[in-house]
Amino acid sequence: MKEKYPERKIITIDSLQATGGMGLIVYQAQLMLEAGYAIEENASIVEKIKHETVINWTVGSLDFLQHGGRIGKSAALAGTIFNVKPIICMKEGELFPVENVRGTKKAIKAIIDKTDREIKDHESDYYMTMFYADAYNPIMDTIAEHYSESKYSFIKSMSRIGVTIGSHTGPHLIALAYSKKYTCYDR
Repeated sequence: MKEKYPERKIITIDSLQATGGMGLIVYQAQLMLEAGYAIEENASIVEKIKHETVINWTVGSLDFLQHGGRIGKSAALAGTIFNVKPIICMKEGELFPVENVRGTKKAIKAIIDKTDREIKDHESDYYMTMFYADAYNPIMDTIAEHYSESKYSFIKSMSRIGVTIGSHTGPHLIALAYSKKYTCYDR
């Protein structure tokens, strides 16, 4: 890029995120650019935002986690038999298992509850987005209804993830991401 655009200042940032979380960070970088932030100031705030960006998600099937080496065959088999849905959190570039619940409805409730606990009383300080893999699940409407009258700022309320992430999660991923607003940081 430097050779192609030698007159431009380019700053590389590791977002520590993927898909919807990264989208929230890029969205805010664009808002700061439009608001007249200098590139250095923009990058400095993005470095802070990335540590306040979280994705809470679940999958419809454990098969893809097993095939990708995230869980063993025995865990995948037992989880499938008992309809276990893992709640997984992505923060600071790492995946953390949060809890296992039985059934998709309980998984959605667990994601909503976790998100609400983490940013309770600070809803207006966050942008939020929901996303899914290939197969839209009407249960995502439960998330949309829960947050429809909240103080959160939704960015594109529902969107699809790309094939790279989808190849690891399978077609039934359901996720909720939030990111602290750039306006919360000193300029």
